Amino acid sequence: MAAGKTVSWLLASALLAVAGHVFAATPDDVHCAAVKTGAKIEFQGRTLLETPDIDEPELRLINALITEQCFGQSAELMDRFVQAHPDNYHVFFVKARLHWITRSQADANVIVTTTLRNHPDFSSMKILLASMYVADRSFPEATKLLDEVEKVHPEDLWLFMGRLRIEAAVAATADTAKTLKAVMADPDFPRSARTQAMYTAQYESSGLSTEVRQDLFATGMDAGFGRDCELANMANELTLGFNNPEAAAALIEKYLHKSGACVATPMVRVLLAEAYLLEAAKIAPLPGPGNATLVRQAKEALGGDMMPVAQRVASTPSLASLIPFLKGSMDVHEPDDDGNTLICSAVISTNPAMVKAQLSAGADPNGRCGKESLVGRLLLEAADFRLSDRQLILRSLLERGARVELLKSCGDPGNGNCFETFYPILKEFDERRAQTRKAL
Repeated sequence: MAAGKTVSWLLASALLAVAGHVFAATPDDVHCAAVKTGAKIEFQGRTLLETPDIDEPELRLINALITEQCFGQSAELMDRFVQAHPDNYHVFFVKARLHWITRSQADANVIVTTTLRNHPDFSSMKILLASMYVADRSFPEATKLLDEVEKVHPEDLWLFMGRLRIEAAVAATADTAKTLKAVMADPDFPRSARTQAMYTAQYESSGLSTEVRQDLFATGMDAGFGRDCELANMANELTLGFNNPEAAAALIEKYLHKSGACVATPMVRVLLAEAYLLEAAKIAPLPGPGNATLVRQAKEALGGDMMPVAQRVASTPSLASLIPFLKGSMDVHEPDDDGNTLICSAVISTNPAMVKAQLSAGADPNGRCGKESLVGRLLLEAADFRLSDRQLILRSLLERGARVELLKSCGDPGNGNCFETFYPILKEFDERRAQTRKAL
C-alpha cells in the first residue's frame, strides 16, 4: 500500500477515535490508531533496531500492530500492501509472524521455510526461524542462524533477544537476570520484547531462584505491559505448583483491573475464586462459620456463577478438596468449551472424587463422553497410570446403573490393562445383575 494511503488510513482511525457521537470507537480502536513503528533503542552501550533489513514503512507499521495485538488492522494493511506490491517478499515476515501468534508455530514455519528457500539471505526471516528453534530448545540450530545474521545486522533487536534467551536457558546468572529486568523496565523496547523477557524469566531460565523470578514478574506487571495472561500463569503456578493460594489471591488482588486484557482475562477471576476456596478448605474441609468470608469472596469474584471453578476442578484432580464448596453450583448437563460435561471431564482426567460427586448430583451414569459412553471412554483409554483411581471410577459408574460394556473384549487375556484392571469389576457387576434378573 502506498504511503499516502497509510496516512489516510491512520487519519481515518484517529477521526474514528474522537467522533464518539457518530462512530462507536472502542478502546482497542483508539489504542491501535496510536501504534507507531519501532525506533532505534540505545541499551547498555549498543544500538538495537527491530527488523533492520525491512525498510518499508507499511511493513514496519504492520509489524508494530501485530506486536500490539491489533490483528484486524494488521491483516487489512497487509492485504493492501500485497495488492500494491505483489512482488515484495518482505511481507512474508509479517505474515509468518501473524500466523505464529494467531494460528500456530507449525503454520508460520511453512511460510518461513518456503521464504528462506527462495530468499536465503532474508535476515529477519532467519531471526524468526531462530526464535522458533529457541522455543523448541534447539539451541545449536538457533545459534547458527544468529551467527549468520550478526555478520550483516549486528544491531538486530531479536538477535540480541535470541542470545539472551539462550543464555538464560543454558545457565542464567545474576547478570542475565539484571539484563532481563532492564529490558522489561525500558519503555523504548517494543511490548513483544518486554513480554518475551518476562516469559523468559519465568519459564525459559535455568538457575534463577523463585525470589528472583517473582521479582522479575513484578517488574513486568508494575511496568504496565504485563497482561492478564502473565497474571493467570503466575497465579496458577502459585496455586498448583507451590500450593500457595494465599499468595495467588494476593497477586490477583494487586493487579486485577491494572493489567492489560488478553484471552486469559476471564480465567483470572476463576483463579481468584479458586484461591479463596483453597484457603477456605485449609481452614475446614466443609463450608462453615470459620471460612464463610472466603467462600463469600469466591462467589463474589465470579458474580455467583461457580461453574467455571467446577470445570477446573473436574479436569484437575488435585483440586478435589474444593468439591464440598461447590455443592449446588454444578450443572450436571452444562458442557464446557470442548463440549464436555463435568462428569465427562472428570472421567477423562481420572478424577474419581468428582465423578462420585457428579453422580450424587444426578449426572447420568450412561451419559456420553465424546463419541463414547462414560464407561466406554474409561475402558478404551490406552493408559497405564492411576489404575486404582480408574477402577474407583468404573465402580462408581456401575454402582449407579451404568451399563456393563466391552465385557467380551475386556475378557481377552491379551487385552492388557483392560483384562487385568477392569475385567474383574465388569464381570462382578455383570454377575450381580444376572442374579437380580433371575430373582425377578
